[in-house]
Amino acid sequence: MIQTNSAAHLFAGWDETLIWSCLDGTMGNIIVSDDGQSAMAEIADFAFYAGIPDKRLFAHRFARNFMLLVPQNEEWAAAIEEFFGDTVNKVTRYATLKTAAGFDLPRLRSITSNLPDGCSLREIDEEIFNLSKKTVWMHDWTDQFTDYDQFLRLGMGVVLFKNGEIVSGASTYTRYARGIEIQIDTHKEHRGHGYASITGAALVLAALDRGLYPSWDAANLTSLRLAEKLGYRFSHAYHAYALSR
Repeated sequence: MIQTNSAAHLFAGWDETLIWSCLDGTMGNIIVSDDGQSAMAEIADFAFYAGIPDKRLFAHRFARNFMLLVPQNEEWAAAIEEFFGDTVNKVTRYATLKTAAGFDLPRLRSITSNLPDGCSLREIDEEIFNLSKKTVWMHDWTDQFTDYDQFLRLGMGVVLFKNGEIVSGASTYTRYARGIEIQIDTHKEHRGHGYASITGAALVLAALDRGLYPSWDAANLTSLRLAEKLGYRFSHAYHAYALSR
């Protein structure tokens, strides 16, 4: 069954904004077992499992071909491995602390104001939103939003142009009541030039200006290093399971 409030205690202490999005009803949904002792929070490419492990929740059919399954504890991890077997790959991700205390705002403003030659920043407007929907490497900037009106209401984003071409962007992956989860992508032919730092800094500033926290969950060590460069502080590593169908 799909519920929210009845599952809050199962996710208590799990410091994850994607779960908060589901619990506060902003995005995603929560499925609770019939006995109320286990639950799955599903949002975007993620599914978080909490409470007493119940493999019946694994029967849920995801709309996406790729998902990251995140266990609350080792018991859930063992259940995922047993049920899904070779269809999942164990990956390590890196969480950052949910605090704005480490941000050096003057430094972030300096990053966004001293742009390389030929570069300019632009907010994601309706034209860029629609382009993102049709362009594979930009897709995650807008994938969670059904249309531009919803993005305008819940999200925000910025892209970097280089000689008239979009080369990098940072946008709202998901939204919760008090903040956003950041998604940054740079075109593979333009990586290594600091463009992700520029768009990341711009989005952090934009979110803070609106009174929202720009949360960052790193998929790998490269992403974590970039986050730390922008003022984020490492919290902990955790495991997830990549499921492709």
